[in-house]
Amino acid sequence: MLDPDGFYHAKMAELTWENGFISSFPWLPETTLATNWTDQHFLYHLLLAPLSAVIDPLWAVKIGAVILGALFGLTFFIVLSNFIRNKRAAFWWTILMFTSGALMFRLTLVKAQPLALILFILLLWSFIKKRIFLFSVLMFLYVLAHGSFIIIPGLIGWSIVFSIFFVEEKKKAVLSSLLFLCLAAVSIIASLAVQPTFPDNMVFYWHQIFRIALFKVDGLDITGLEWGILTPWGLTKALSQLILFIGFTIFLLIKYKKSITRTTWLLLWFLVPLTFLTLRSMRNFEFFLPALILCIASTFKDARTRLLESQLWLTIRMTTSRHALILLFIPILFLTWFLYPMVSIFVNQTKAKPLTFMQEQAVFLSRVTQKGELIVNTYWDMFPALFYYNTHNTYLTGLDPAFLQLKRPEVYRALVEMRKGNFSATSKLLPGGQRDAYIIFYNYDKDNKDIVAESKRYDTITHILTTDEFHLFRFTDK
Repeated sequence: MLDPDGFYHAKMAELTWENGFISSFPWLPETTLATNWTDQHFLYHLLLAPLSAVIDPLWAVKIGAVILGALFGLTFFIVLSNFIRNKRAAFWWTILMFTSGALMFRLTLVKAQPLALILFILLLWSFIKKRIFLFSVLMFLYVLAHGSFIIIPGLIGWSIVFSIFFVEEKKKAVLSSLLFLCLAAVSIIASLAVQPTFPDNMVFYWHQIFRIALFKVDGLDITGLEWGILTPWGLTKALSQLILFIGFTIFLLIKYKKSITRTTWLLLWFLVPLTFLTLRSMRNFEFFLPALILCIASTFKDARTRLLESQLWLTIRMTTSRHALILLFIPILFLTWFLYPMVSIFVNQTKAKPLTFMQEQAVFLSRVTQKGELIVNTYWDMFPALFYYNTHNTYLTGLDPAFLQLKRPEVYRALVEMRKGNFSATSKLLPGGQRDAYIIFYNYDKDNKDIVAESKRYDTITHILTTDEFHLFRFTDK
């Protein structure tokens, strides 16, 4: 499993099949999720649920990732074909998009990203093509599928600025965008309201979207890598296979700007906030790239006639044979647009966690503890695998460390100190009434490589066992 969240999704699919919508989440009692929970990926878990009932849930999510990834590619191809009216060109543009190692990495994480991307692309198309009913239905479903739904009303609001400054029929364009903005708001509210967790889910989305995704919580320094900032140079490297196309697109936009349609300019306009979001958090690259390909392909379509009639193209045709161009580009295409992403995927998969990750520890803990007893997992990314193999216990932190910090900042600070080998505040980590607990450390913990030696300084800490990946301790309040 390349991403530990895959274990969580597998378990949620299994629980969804058994119980329907999971309206409470008692497994993280010390976090905000204990009181303000909603399954933000419910639609994803619902789609996986039947498959998880037939085969091993861990294999169900892996197969689901392949199916949904393929469906995303098909959806993108169909939408792009509708935009540029050329299926052959749309096919090759779609292939080009999938040569991105960064995108392929995100799609292989066994998460809800492919489903979110399907809805994102269809919503962009339905907004641009003014499909009111389809847009409303898709927006309703998007809220049930992924927390990134907030991007859509943001882009529509951004399109109002575009209409005011760059569209001749300003009033009509602004009113149209306002209509879709209202539809998005109504669909979002309706989708939130039908969830059994309403109105507590409003607090969850406030934390998830605004306090974690858009505005980093003060002092939070261990959040997931996907929330990390992507530098302009990092974005340039992620787009390395598209640099020539991006450069040529800029040339076409400047050279043949009178031939460029309003749709293309709008897609270009959308890239501004999407670029900002991507630089703010690398996880948004998966939304930026499809929009970029749509813009590039639409630009090529708009400028094609003028380009083929230009002296530049005639000169290229006269001085270079078609066969020479093919022979020149085949090795380049193979090495940079096929081999690199495939090698990148293979290298990433070698770093994947085995499907038995933490199984032994989780089963052991379920046998030696009382039901509901809190396990101190020192890192939040231990939780998904522990949760998958052991719902008998509860856990200190999981899904995102911010959920712990938002509810109990003093516990969060004590946890950070514990990872450095300071066990003196261990009792602060436990809920009232619990006087002892099992503690799990990574064996390759960089904060403190001598954690076993450090633990011997405390008579409240007993070292239970050490494996290749973990240390297990027992805390007893004396």
